[in-house]
Amino acid sequence: MGPFWDGNEIWLITAGGVTFAAFPRACAVMFSGLYTPLMLLLFALILRGVAFEFRRQIDSDRWRRVWDACLVTGSFVPALLLGVAFANIFAGIPIDGDGIFRGNLFTLLNPYGLAGGVLFVLLFAMHGTLWLAVKSTGALQSSAAKAARRLHAPLVAATILAVTLFGVGGLFPNLLPSSIDPAHSVTAFNSASSPLTLKIMLTVALIFLPVVIAYQAWVYVTFREKVTARTLASEPSY
Repeated sequence: MGPFWDGNEIWLITAGGVTFAAFPRACAVMFSGLYTPLMLLLFALILRGVAFEFRRQIDSDRWRRVWDACLVTGSFVPALLLGVAFANIFAGIPIDGDGIFRGNLFTLLNPYGLAGGVLFVLLFAMHGTLWLAVKSTGALQSSAAKAARRLHAPLVAATILAVTLFGVGGLFPNLLPSSIDPAHSVTAFNSASSPLTLKIMLTVALIFLPVVIAYQAWVYVTFREKVTARTLASEPSY
């Protein structure tokens, strides 16, 4: 998982940088109003990254179990919080005319937000089980395939296509809709940078996005083989 995780960090940094440069007001409102959940998300991602590196430092089953638990926590929490965040954005966030968030963490943990969190956890879990089934052999592959089949049924109830088409399509042009007053919503128009900045961002994206995609493609091609006992014996692994 290590090479793929390191590669995916690029997309996290890119998303944050693009949001800051293209829609600074939306970024300011989001990071001030949603400070607590975003910090919890950040800490969970840090814990996940650290777990990858620390797990192999001591040859002890107890040590590995501790960092396995950290890896599970660092994977579950971001999935849940991302789902909660997107669900609340679709439903509307209590922000006033000054872009101030009138609520707290528990305001976001409403039934609709938690339902979005459950959806994202199922989506990520389904993705992970399929990836394991593709990358592994033997008992692990069989176990991953069975898990994917079990996850398929609940996942069908809110599919990726429906979320994308109806969620994002119905949200536009709002980026952070206000549940207090629609006039307070942060939109793609009232939060956008200057035309010059957007043109520069477009040029940068057209140049570097193909590079990032090519890098990701190279990683997947390089590590396309299944992980077997033979490869584990012949290469450094943990």
